[in-house]
Amino acid sequence: MSNPPHLTFDPDKPGTSKGHLVVPKGADCEALSLPVFSLNKGDGPRLLITGGCHGNELEGPLVAQRLIAWLPEAQICGRIIIVPVLNPPAVQAFSRNTPIDGLNLNRV
Repeated sequence: MSNPPHLTFDPDKPGTSKGHLVVPKGADCEALSLPVFSLNKGDGPRLLITGGCHGNELEGPLVAQRLIAWLPEAQICGRIIIVPVLNPPAVQAFSRNTPIDGLNLNRV
């Protein structure tokens, strides 16, 4: 039995945190370690931002990186979590679909 997906950092820690979302090895793929950025500025709205769902659309990861650089200085409240690249195998292959199984991650 494999371990469940887990974070390598505490997203409840106030301020900024960086780490990874570790997705264990599956039957047809190796384990994935997705970089994650967290900004926790207390009570308020929560927002999840992802990029790189489709490997041939690079705008999302680029904007995510810019947000990671800008957000710590922003006057906000609440929590923002950013996963710049949600589908690393597709980004590495510059493919809309995941090369592991040929599926579109946005349709699964």
